Amino acid sequence: MEHLSLTFGAISGCHAWGKSSEAALSELVYVFEMIQEEYQDRGETLPEDTD
Repeated sequence: MEHLSLTFGAISGCHAWGKSSEAALSELVYVFEMIQEEYQDRGETLPEDTD
């Protein structure tokens, strides 16, 4: 069984995998949203190249 791994390079630790490109992308969006919340909770801004 193959899996696809995706990484959002601008944010360390923002990566996900799935059994299809759609599943991996959906998971990556979820991970990004969690990290975005963590940044907001700490009063920090995301790196500039995340727009």
